[in-house]
Amino acid sequence: MTYKLGTGVPSASLNISYQNLSGDLNANGFIESGESADINLNANNFGQISSGSSTVTCTAKGANASYVTVNTPSVNIGVLNVSQTIPFNHNITLASNN
Repeated sequence: MTYKLGTGVPSASLNISYQNLSGDLNANGFIESGESADINLNANNFGQISSGSSTVTCTAKGANASYVTVNTPSVNIGVLNVSQTIPFNHNITLASNN
């Protein structure tokens, strides 16, 4: 027998996971004052059905948000099929005076 726990309604279950950082000016793997870099992420669907068209939005938050510029705030990753992983990135810049 197979049992499923939950609401009983099939749905997409989306997850965003950090992968790494790339493209920083001095290639040391850290974003430092005045640098821009890509934050590389994966979008995954662990649900029972495909998602609709999906857009991931990145926003700087917190007391130091004014030091961060999100150069690519929205990324359209499209439809995520069941068990699919789609890599994407957000490019950010740190202020030179932080």
